[in-house]
Amino acid sequence: MGYLFGLCEYFTTITADFFPRQTKEEKALFHLLKQQPNGLRFSRASYISYLQYDLLEERCGAFKREADLLIQNDMDRLSEAEKETKEISS
Repeated sequence: MGYLFGLCEYFTTITADFFPRQTKEEKALFHLLKQQPNGLRFSRASYISYLQYDLLEERCGAFKREADLLIQNDMDRLSEAEKETKEISS
């Protein structure tokens, strides 16, 4: 996941905005995020606090909403560019 986020950051800062990895705490949260879901589900209660779960859930939801908006805007832009290209070549 870190590799994919690194690739995304060549084109947009959305991954770094929602999942920064600069401080020790941010890196620990990112480590939790990239675990397999069953790793989180079956981890000991003392290992991961509910606040961390809540924070990650909130960030994931906000990230999804922002990514959906970013994708839709880009799709609209590409559709408009294609439409203009067709009008010019007609």
